[in-house]
Amino acid sequence: EKNIKVDVVIPVPDTSRVSALELAQRLGLPYREGFVKNRYVGRTFIMPGQQMRKKNVRRKLNAMALEFSEKVVLLVDDSIVRGTTSKEIIQMAKDVGAKKVIFASCAPPIRYSNVYGIDMPSRNELVAYERSEDEIAKALGADVVIYQTLPDLINSVTQLNSELTRFDCSVFDGVYVTGDVQEDYLAHLEQLRSDNAKIKTMSMGMSLPPEQIASLSKDHARGRIANGINGGPYELHEEPLGCSGPMNGADDTVGLFNSWSVAASEKSREGSRARSDIGGLGGFTAAQ
Repeated sequence: EKNIKVDVVIPVPDTSRVSALELAQRLGLPYREGFVKNRYVGRTFIMPGQQMRKKNVRRKLNAMALEFSEKVVLLVDDSIVRGTTSKEIIQMAKDVGAKKVIFASCAPPIRYSNVYGIDMPSRNELVAYERSEDEIAKALGADVVIYQTLPDLINSVTQLNSELTRFDCSVFDGVYVTGDVQEDYLAHLEQLRSDNAKIKTMSMGMSLPPEQIASLSKDHARGRIANGINGGPYELHEEPLGCSGPMNGADDTVGLFNSWSVAASEKSREGSRARSDIGGLGGFTAAQ
């Protein structure tokens, strides 16, 4: 429809490989692995804070210029949720020389919250919420965005088991199977799930006063909150990323929020000193 000739199909590792391979075979196009994945970075989807998610996408994936340079690339991913990962991946492809980037999602547009056990972001955080496909492509920086259609997705499942006639497709169509999900409940849920609420929840573990929690929320909005604590008891900073894996002494919380706190550390040291004092006293008594 867009009259664009694709040169290569590249999956976003790891979950989209099967779909990308099948797509490449159906289209008669070369299939290439264009991204190297860092296994020591956690899931960016569940990281609190847009800035943290954005930075960790760059840490998690590295684009191989040889597979992108001067090519029209069809990237395949399992889904597009907030769009943070997708936008960074598209930019990475262009940074190493891709002429055009077409982004294909194996899932239909995710436009609504899930209320049945998956901690999906609020509707306003979803890149597809109240946007057309052309608007989504513009927001992500892609030349074209292609989504799986919901009827085709349902059909692909019913082919395996014809007795299945109904599915929970609420994140795609906003129709909740229990029929008792009201707008006020969704608004309350979105407030709980907002990024600021997550920051406040984590801050509670550091015993911060309300004014400091408010400050953290502002810092989070400016992208200043990441891993670890440095300087004072409330100052957060970003941990440097090393090349060695956890077995070589690297911080195994790379990419994840580090819940270590000054108060907890002081308490631990006090406990160690108390145990040492008790041990020394016991030795003195035995010698006596």
